[in-house]
Amino acid sequence: MKNILTIILVLVTLTGISRTPPWADKTSDKYFYYGVGMSFKKKAPRSHFKQTGEKYMNDYVEEARKKAIKNLAENVAGITLSGTHDDAEILLNNAKLRNLEIYKFKEYNVEYWVSVRIPKKVVEEIRKEARIDKARKNLKEGKKDFKKNAFDEEFK
Repeated sequence: MKNILTIILVLVTLTGISRTPPWADKTSDKYFYYGVGMSFKKKAPRSHFKQTGEKYMNDYVEEARKKAIKNLAENVAGITLSGTHDDAEILLNNAKLRNLEIYKFKEYNVEYWVSVRIPKKVVEEIRKEARIDKARKNLKEGKKDFKKNAFDEEFK
């Protein structure tokens, strides 16, 4: 009887242990940059479930997605996050990222994992656009400085 209880206890303990999906450590490959996020599920009390029908108290999927986007930002150099944690906007040199997609997700008893990815070609296009915009801005500022200096020289 003790052996059966021990086995049951071990099985219950193992099901509660967090597992990491095999793709969770992937940061990039030949074509994509990746970001991974995980959030814990918080079960709703029975009274809350009976009243509202909601199984979980928080939006763990959205939380994991935001964490994955932040992780992606860390994996791609030159990216900064702007906004609050609730309203995260991911920027690459002040340009919004595009073609961001969910790569994989995995749901366990107490955890939810998600991986997002963006093509490296898109990141390079955004960087190129940002360099062009910066060059245009510098050229405009340079022309203003040149006109101002020429005017000052004329009337000295």
